Amino acid sequence: MKLNEVKRRIAGDFVYDKDFSLALKRWRKTFRVSQTELARQLKISPSVLSDYEKGRRKSPGIKTVMRIIDALVEIDSARSSPVMNTLSMLKSAEKSDGIIKMVEFSKPVKIRLFCDKIGAKIVVDFPFSIHGCTVIDASKAIVEMSAEEFIQFFGEFPERVFIFTNVRSGKSVMVAVKVGRLYAKMLKPRLIVLHMPTRVSGTAIKIAESEKIALATTEMPLDRLLNKIGN
Repeated sequence: MKLNEVKRRIAGDFVYDKDFSLALKRWRKTFRVSQTELARQLKISPSVLSDYEKGRRKSPGIKTVMRIIDALVEIDSARSSPVMNTLSMLKSAEKSDGIIKMVEFSKPVKIRLFCDKIGAKIVVDFPFSIHGCTVIDASKAIVEMSAEEFIQFFGEFPERVFIFTNVRSGKSVMVAVKVGRLYAKMLKPRLIVLHMPTRVSGTAIKIAESEKIALATTEMPLDRLLNKIGN
């Protein structure tokens, strides 16, 4: 993706997310920018920015949203653009044979609502939203996956759910995701769903908790599951 396309996608996320305060905080943290840094770039007081993030001020219009995005990009550019470079790679990354299906959502979906849709039981819960879904055959994609190939599982943006099929306890899946995070630190799924596991490993749960990734399981047949996430 080109720079302007990435910025448009970020702007779209702000527009579709009904909670501007959460979108602002999420993208500020994605770019690893403090409130003080962003406020300085925007030439406003940190207290004003804090009020926006806490929902104490009315959501601004699209012009202000674009100013915020420009400010984040400018700060990132001064750091050699690590975040924008990563976001630009997502759409063009070559996809692994282990990817069964990849779907981008038209608007953010809360994790609990998504889990309800696919009949998933939440094991580790975080109040995040997701923007897309990747269904992955763990037996093909995880066993021999290098850290560099981790990026293949992402679509246009990192806020997504990974559904892993052909898993046992989820331990190897969570270890692989943790290793992949060492390569691309800003990239991590918001939710991992284990499809028909025999059990859930304690190690998998501990990694999910420490990495702040929601974890769930589902027993829904794969063909029905694929149909559900596509609608």
